Amino acid sequence: MTNKEIRKHATERIEEGKSRQEVFEELSETVKMAKDDLAKIIRFIPSLELRKKHKVAHVTLLILLGISVLFKMFAGIPLVIKNGINWLPVIFLLPIINIILLYLIGNYRGENYKFVGIMGIISLTRSLQSLSEMASNPLIIADFAFILLTIGLAFYLNSKMVPEYKTVKQKYSDENGKTKIRSRIKFDS
Repeated sequence: MTNKEIRKHATERIEEGKSRQEVFEELSETVKMAKDDLAKIIRFIPSLELRKKHKVAHVTLLILLGISVLFKMFAGIPLVIKNGINWLPVIFLLPIINIILLYLIGNYRGENYKFVGIMGIISLTRSLQSLSEMASNPLIIADFAFILLTIGLAFYLNSKMVPEYKTVKQKYSDENGKTKIRSRIKFDS
């Protein structure tokens, strides 16, 4: 199985209501992959419980990403007006990263929460360049607040929806009755 197939299979099982731990145990028996690599794939698939618990924050982030797509499209309109209809594709190219992130976050691709936060930090540095104009232009203040909210939600959801798994030591008896210790991967939720 490829990583993509493993992720698809794990996502289907989680959407059926299985916990990440159950999915990990099931797949670790059938997939020929290092357990740590398998755990990394499953880690980024939020459980149904976490999806329900953080639904408001998740939907809010999706709305913020959707609004940013619209703002970036509107930012391209002056370019089209100035340079002609041939520049129309620019309206769709400006927000392409946000459109992709909107799709990925909407499909609970947990590894993208942190990326949204990082992209927000990059946008924030751009906004900080116009800090001197902030007092005279309320749009800059709104943009600044919008970006801060997006960054905060992205990192919040990253910490809540895709928590780290743990490697714990577990005692067991081998076939000779000797007590040994092995590592076991454990998901919290």
